[in-house]
Amino acid sequence: MLKVIPVLLGLLLAAACTDPFVVIPGGKLQGEITAIPEDWGVVPEVIQLEVRPDNPYSVNIWGLADNGNLYVATQDAKWAPMITADERVRVRIEDNLYELKATRVQDDQEIANVVESYARKYNMDPDDGSWAETGQVFRLTARNR
Repeated sequence: MLKVIPVLLGLLLAAACTDPFVVIPGGKLQGEITAIPEDWGVVPEVIQLEVRPDNPYSVNIWGLADNGNLYVATQDAKWAPMITADERVRVRIEDNLYELKATRVQDDQEIANVVESYARKYNMDPDDGSWAETGQVFRLTARNR
């Protein structure tokens, strides 16, 4: 029983934070609102995505910059329908927070390019783009004010 207490304390502390923790979702992301770059350049392996601004829900997720756009993708994630309901999202990369909108990519060629770029960046089998058949790809762009 004494070995379980530190684990429970750690989980409680993690749950008390608003940031997502590994695979545990969080709430509202903190950071300095930053102007969107003209070119995303090299995006870290993991970024943080916040959806549902009225009741923020945030996750750690693989991010990708491709052809000047920022993308996230999922095969089956709890947050994807939240984007359908409200396109406003925020992304935190390092200490910078970007207010963006998420648009589901419908163009087959753009999806194929993103799948190929994901495979390259994350060392995935380039021939296993099957997740794209049932998954969703979102392009993250500037919000219209």
